[in-house]
Amino acid sequence: LVQGRFHNSWEMYTIDTAALAAVTVAGVHGAISMGLHPLVAATSGMVMSLGGVLRDLFCGRDLAMASQSYAIATGAGSTVYVLTREMALRGYPLLAMTRIFLS
Repeated sequence: LVQGRFHNSWEMYTIDTAALAAVTVAGVHGAISMGLHPLVAATSGMVMSLGGVLRDLFCGRDLAMASQSYAIATGAGSTVYVLTREMALRGYPLLAMTRIFLS
């Protein structure tokens, strides 16, 4: 009953999107803290979407629902995080929570 209600619902998509955003920000921040160039860190955010696609394959979920939006969402989120981090390093007053929320 629960699986039928939440399988392809907007609730599941919302939770999936929030989890993807959290993992993207954590991954990009980790890449930057290891000394990678910001462009490489932003690109690595898009590569992380492959994990979500593989999860969908192994769990038997419908790939057409979100496979394209995974790459777009992680690419946009990681790019925004890197840009706002670079702005904060150059003296623009941006709080860390603001950067994370915007990503």
